[in-house]
Amino acid sequence: MVINGLLTLIEYLFVGELSNCIIPKYHESLEAAVSTWVLSCDIVRLFYYSCMNQFPFQPEPIDVVTVEDKPSRVMFKKRFQKVKDICNPWRIDDGWWFKPVSRMYYTLELESGSRITVFCDLSDKKWYRQNWAT
Repeated sequence: MVINGLLTLIEYLFVGELSNCIIPKYHESLEAAVSTWVLSCDIVRLFYYSCMNQFPFQPEPIDVVTVEDKPSRVMFKKRFQKVKDICNPWRIDDGWWFKPVSRMYYTLELESGSRITVFCDLSDKKWYRQNWAT
């Protein structure tokens, strides 16, 4: 029953040709339905993220106060927190064949004990928090 409900939901979300490609309308057994559902989850997730223009590890803008081009305070959990330690700085210069990417990353330990990764996009000098998990 749950499988049929999930399949109906997917068919509702993906109307027409696309639903027939991702999930066949009729299954010969419950096992076939479950295996089709499991294989389809990644496709559905990617389609959802692309429709929402949001991807799982999308960086988010963050307010950063710098001293000598290094973060000293960051807006985290709705308040500015002092950077206790910069644990691991690294730079990425890549993508010359597509869209150039030049970023300076910092893994920060904050006064609260939290660890976050931020980066400065060196092309526009804006700061972002890198999300590593969904």
